[in-house]
Amino acid sequence: AQLAMAHTDDSPLTRGSFRKFFGSLPATQYESQVVNDMHSAVFEDGVSTLLQAAAPTEERLKQELQHASVLHIATHGFFNPDGLPSMWESAMDSSRGGEQQVMREEDRKIIGNLPGLLSGLVCAGANKPAAEGRDDGYLTAEEVGWLDLSNADLVVLSACETGLGRAQAGEGLLGLRRAFRTAG
Repeated sequence: AQLAMAHTDDSPLTRGSFRKFFGSLPATQYESQVVNDMHSAVFEDGVSTLLQAAAPTEERLKQELQHASVLHIATHGFFNPDGLPSMWESAMDSSRGGEQQVMREEDRKIIGNLPGLLSGLVCAGANKPAAEGRDDGYLTAEEVGWLDLSNADLVVLSACETGLGRAQAGEGLLGLRRAFRTAG
């Protein structure tokens, strides 16, 4: 089974803590179609799923990723997006209003951005307000890590910033690539 996905969402709205608009990537539609056609030509009896335009939502992607053996994802990627506050910054901001609280050195070491939330993929609908109880349109490394991708033999991430990560002592480089490896 093969899954090809293209990001073509061109909604003018911005949402979420990223405070960033992700523009349309029209070439990804052609790219994913070519990959899908090549897969169909080589594996005539194979199952192929092509998600384009509004189809590759975060919810749909989470479902489809777990069934495919070959994944080709062409979309926006992000790593440590501007405007994403760390837990440390949030704690400091909340302490400025009243009494200044001094954090112990141990607390400073454990407070900060969760590495799995620093990187991810932008899905269809990410520029639009999320409906109540629905995913936000950002498939983070944290979410990928919880998926069962044991069927995946090949994953192609055709997106900027998907090879970036944050070095973590004893863990290596944490990011989207590692999340896909961990998931399957």
